[in-house]
Amino acid sequence: MHQTNLEILVLITDGACDHNMEAMKGSYDVTKFHKVREFSWIGPKSEDDYQTIRQCLTANAEQLEAFRLNIIDWSKADDFWFLDFTRFSNNKTRRTNFFAEDILGVPLDAEKGEYGLTFPALRSLYLGQLSFKSATISLASAFSFSRLKELRL
Repeated sequence: MHQTNLEILVLITDGACDHNMEAMKGSYDVTKFHKVREFSWIGPKSEDDYQTIRQCLTANAEQLEAFRLNIIDWSKADDFWFLDFTRFSNNKTRRTNFFAEDILGVPLDAEKGEYGLTFPALRSLYLGQLSFKSATISLASAFSFSRLKELRL
């Protein structure tokens, strides 16, 4: 893709769709997009999909104004992440909340004094089927709930 100045990026992949990021590997690289203000994804499934989300959020955290994520089925996403992530890892421990810990990099123990991604410009947030289990405070902090103008859960 040559449109590196995109400000709005919307990806829609059905959970059963064969054309997920893994199938399209090498087709494009979202790390080239550094001006994204609105990022939306419906139906991420594989580890590659979630790594792509992490890469896009990391590249655009400072100016991201709207983030919409609909996982469709949290338990399936959690299972897929665990299977994909541990396939090549020596650590076979299931994460308490893979999205908070691995995608956003936020600690679930606030006393650690570590911080993952934060989104200072975020004003609109939609999270569909995202579990807040064991990560409510960490996710609220990362997404700056107190500064949001729109929140949909």
